[in-house]
Amino acid sequence: MHALFIVAIPVLVLLPACAARDLVAVTAFGRDYAELAGLVIESADRWKRACSSDADIDVVIVADEAGARAMTTSQPWQHVFALPVDGDARSESVFMARFETVKWPRFWQYQRVLQIDADTLVNGCLAPVFARVTPRQLHAHPALYAEKRGWSLPESRHPLPRTPFNSGAFAFVADEFMAGHLLLMRAWIRDEIALGTEHYTDQSFVNVYMDRHGLVNTTGALTNSTIMVRPSHGHKRTPPYAQPLLHFIAGGLNKTQTKHAEMSAYIHAADASRLQNKANK
Repeated sequence: MHALFIVAIPVLVLLPACAARDLVAVTAFGRDYAELAGLVIESADRWKRACSSDADIDVVIVADEAGARAMTTSQPWQHVFALPVDGDARSESVFMARFETVKWPRFWQYQRVLQIDADTLVNGCLAPVFARVTPRQLHAHPALYAEKRGWSLPESRHPLPRTPFNSGAFAFVADEFMAGHLLLMRAWIRDEIALGTEHYTDQSFVNVYMDRHGLVNTTGALTNSTIMVRPSHGHKRTPPYAQPLLHFIAGGLNKTQTKHAEMSAYIHAADASRLQNKANK
């Protein structure tokens, strides 16, 4: 049995027991991804201070044991909740736990949820994004062609979805309808793996399930709110991106280090740009 932790982070305000708040859930497995999550929190904190409309948005870090230890070591004011899962930190059970945020006891205190990977920076006010999230839909960003080709479920059993999306960022209304579908999807994934799927990716399973049930909306809340950021290879990114969510992508053996460097550099460049804009006014 391997322990998965959910680290609750009230970025600027304490979490009240009411249903009018929104939640950003960030997935971080292992120390490397916990470090990425630290940058996500840093970016979210900046924008919560800048956006009065984001006062009712909280953040929760979904992490495995190693990630939780890294987060609590650097930031002792976080609350930790343990969710037991089977397997080690690289197993399907842990990796897919990002879709089990609904098991967090405080989940039902929120109105809407934005689930993002630890390689996604907050780059603007999120209240307008949440305002566009509608019931009985999974709002997501359309997938890239290369991502579609990387899916691995047997097409004889599961044709490619009509509206493919990237599961690194998606939003939904926190009600029994969507919570039920997320839990049913996890049960279906377990059954599918038991059938002997040779190679699995979360993109494959989530896309097939959500498309099959007609729940995907790739023209809604996240369509123009998210941008996929490729490695800059040291080049300066000017001007800063306008989208409120930046999903950093990178491949190779050192992809987490590459993402950390890119995300950190962007945060500092964006800060410098804002200071320059203030100086010019």
